[in-house]
Amino acid sequence: KYFEVKAEKLEAEAKEHAEMVLNYRAHPSASETKRPGAADTAGHCEKLSQNLANAAKDARALAADHQAMAKQQ
Repeated sequence: KYFEVKAEKLEAEAKEHAEMVLNYRAHPSASETKRPGAADTAGHCEKLSQNLANAAKDARALAADHQAMAKQQ
């Protein structure tokens, strides 16, 4: 159950940052060119969203593994 809850939280964060990417792309700031990758840029949020989505995928895999182990006992 722990990893399922963790995956849900990570997926929600990934979605939030994906939405921020759209906002930053629609309204770019000077940071996009002056400080690429800074926290207030689309690139930062895009990378963070991808990393969070990958972490959620890993958490879901761990949850499945734990469920399989529990059934073996």
